[in-house]
Order: sequence, then structure tokens, then C-alpha cells
Amino acid sequence: MRLILCEERPTILGMSQDLWVAGQRHNDREPGELLAVFRQLRQANLSLWRQMTPADLKRTGLHNERGEESLGIMLKMNAGHDLSHLDQIQRYLHAIENPQSV
Repeated sequence: MRLILCEERPTILGMSQDLWVAGQRHNDREPGELLAVFRQLRQANLSLWRQMTPADLKRTGLHNERGEESLGIMLKMNAGHDLSHLDQIQRYLHAIENPQSV
């Protein structure tokens, strides 16, 4: 998102979620710490999205797996991605609070 705002049609690289988690040792970190990081990153991203103009949302980058993507499309994808993570957090919290139901 930030590259697209700053450069003309930059290359956007896909990545392996499993390697991303392992490389940053997310599974070794405390859940509260991960939640704090998620909140901070989400707040920073939301602040940036709110400042975008219609012209910004038309800017594009070239994803190495999916092809050309506009910031408008990325906004929709990121909204769904956030909702997925929020649902995941809720399920984990429920499992911690109700271990017998897992």
C-alpha cells in the first residue's frame, strides 16, 4: 500500500504466510503482545486509508502472483483480511476461556 502511494506501479511481492510467521517467531510470542502489535498496525493502516483520495485509490502496483492491483482493490482485500484476523482472535479467546469446548 505504501509503495503504491510513493512509486509508480511498483512490484508487490507475495509471500508464504507460514514462513512469515516462522521467520518472525510469532508462535513464540505472548498473545497479548501479538494483539498489541495487531492493534497498532491496524490503527496505522486505517489512518492512512482514511487520508486517501479517489485518485490515490486508482493507483496501482503489479503483484507478482495476481497481476495489477489498485489501492481500491487492496482496501477491500485488507478489510476482509482484518475481519478474518478479528474472527481468529475471537475463536482463540473463546478456546482459552472455554477449554472444555475445544
